[in-house]
Amino acid sequence: MSESLTTHPAPSASALFTLSTHEDDRIDAAVREGLSALIKERSREEVYSEEEIALLQRVRQKFEGSLEEGKWKELKSPDVFVTMESTFEEGGSSAGVGRAITVVDALLEDCVAWEGARMTRERVKDHHDFGGLDRAVVKLTNHCELFHNVIDFGVATLAPREWLTKAVWKMVDEDTMIVCMEDIKDDRFPPGARKNYVRASSGAFWKYERLSEVRGIPQTRVTYVQQADLKGLIPSFIANSKIVGQLEYLSTMRKKFDTLFLLNFRCSYLKLALS
Repeated sequence: MSESLTTHPAPSASALFTLSTHEDDRIDAAVREGLSALIKERSREEVYSEEEIALLQRVRQKFEGSLEEGKWKELKSPDVFVTMESTFEEGGSSAGVGRAITVVDALLEDCVAWEGARMTRERVKDHHDFGGLDRAVVKLTNHCELFHNVIDFGVATLAPREWLTKAVWKMVDEDTMIVCMEDIKDDRFPPGARKNYVRASSGAFWKYERLSEVRGIPQTRVTYVQQADLKGLIPSFIANSKIVGQLEYLSTMRKKFDTLFLLNFRCSYLKLALS
């Protein structure tokens, strides 16, 4: 009996790319699901050091408690579902403070996990596409980590900027979680380790508030406040003109979870409101 040989054409480059992309998406989803589950199961059991509590209090006071509401200036948001505004610290840094607020069609824990999973394949790719160089996360505890980030803005006269921040997240009640980030010094990432890097400064405050479901779809109100100082000889008005671009990060989160049904509903509501 003669042997039969079945052959299959080699997969095309586009097919291989699609398979690779799907595998990356699967791995990223597993990472986010694991982090979301950890938040659901362990967030109320976490024990915080005095240093971590102090960081949470400093950042929350700076970005939520000390900025006067009447002094925020509305910014033109490229996303009609995300409000954006800016202000300045009284007697503080000349770097502007930006704030974005939106409602995301997802569980609170899933929103936190999407932002907190900083080393997924998707996030690393986006980082490099934006001009990112080095990127690293050092997990200190379940609720605390160091984040090292370097970006080359592609301007010949502008050296790459690097940031080193410490992030701490905490459930403040059953329906509210905050994440606070501020500059930190750590021997694992000494400033000047790369001669052409300039150590910049940044701080951020995230607030996630669980809302009632809409037609069975979970809702989370997300507030993102951030301030970045590029340091060096860069006029503050140039750096401050980039605030909208920085706040668009929240728009990216919203779109990742947006459901078509709610999007159509909101668009119809917006048309009625404007008519």
